[in-house]
Amino acid sequence: MITAQELELHAKSLRGEPDGVRLVKVGADLRDSDLRDAFLRDADLRDSDLRDAFLRGAVLRDAFLRDAVLRGAVLRDAVLRDAVLRGAFLRGADLRDAVGLPIAADAADRLKAVAAAALQPDALQMSNWHTCGTTHCIAGWAIHLAGEPGRLMESMMGPELAGLLLLGTEAHQHFYDRNEKALEYLRGVVADG
Repeated sequence: MITAQELELHAKSLRGEPDGVRLVKVGADLRDSDLRDAFLRDADLRDSDLRDAFLRGAVLRDAFLRDAVLRGAVLRDAVLRDAVLRGAFLRGADLRDAVGLPIAADAADRLKAVAAAALQPDALQMSNWHTCGTTHCIAGWAIHLAGEPGRLMESMMGPELAGLLLLGTEAHQHFYDRNEKALEYLRGVVADG
């Protein structure tokens, strides 16, 4: 749990006040925490369990969230600019309208290309990021089609975050779908084309 007093001390540290203390919750159990609109800039939350936490509108700029579990967390309207998310587990996280995620400017076009590739016979396998050179999940296809920049992104930040940044938050909501549901989503992408 993060207390109001800890948040106040953290705010003081950011203002350079002598009695301020930076918020450090490494490996903390913060499941179901209500941190809406919390000012968590530069907080160290690496390896913390933030499953189902409510972080809507929270300021997480420059926050260290490496390997944090954000499964099911609500991050709508959260500020994530320059947050360290490498290895963060984002399955089911609501990232719609999050600010500061460097989503590719051509994400919609990339998604259409992924849909075209993945809708080929036996080309989609949602149980693995990459099965072989011709079979991938949605994020895996985005990485594969991006070529060397995609592979570099994957090596630096992991496949989930790389796919999210290449395809956007709507596509991210489908990264853990089963094959049939993913195919249905991708058919819709092509139909909306």
